[in-house]
Amino acid sequence: RISEYAHSDRGMGEILECVHQEVARLMVADNFFVMLWDHATDTVVMPYYVDIEDTSLPRMLRHPVPISELPNSLAVRVMRENRPMLGSWGELCRKAGIDTALSHGPASTAWLGVPMRRGETVTGAVVVQSYDHAASYDEDSLQLLEYVAQHLQMAMVRRKSRDELEARVVERTAQLSAANVELQGEIRERQRAEALQRALFRLSELSSTHLG
Repeated sequence: RISEYAHSDRGMGEILECVHQEVARLMVADNFFVMLWDHATDTVVMPYYVDIEDTSLPRMLRHPVPISELPNSLAVRVMRENRPMLGSWGELCRKAGIDTALSHGPASTAWLGVPMRRGETVTGAVVVQSYDHAASYDEDSLQLLEYVAQHLQMAMVRRKSRDELEARVVERTAQLSAANVELQGEIRERQRAEALQRALFRLSELSSTHLG
């Protein structure tokens, strides 16, 4: 079903929601988000974010944020280091040298994040976390989330390609419409010129007849 959703023609928001629901059937995923990294502007955005504890929604949901402003984000570390991170949130922060007092969002207990890749380029991260002390993630969870990240990346590439195609169609249609308007104008101008020429010819004939 995850693969079917990723290859469907649904909107990206709906695909992300459906994929989240499927992931939640297989692991603890009440808290699930996707972060995308735009290398051209070196900014990150969150096209999808669900968290049962975080009442202050991240800035990345509203607009792109420079990645340099997020030095204490585990998700950013996942992207920069191009490797998954699995374990206790506090322990992962300690190993990454992140001050938990400066971290983004509430402190979770179990944390799992994997990079999204297009070829050799890291394009984002997919993260699940839990605030339940009884919850944990394992290698099976990691493999599932990597599968999810791979298919979401393919879905986003397909969506981008389709959006670009639709934009080209709109642009070409506008060009053809403008060309048609110009052509119709030229036709009307030619018709007016021909009508004027016929009128002048008749005037010339009338003048010749009267003179005769």
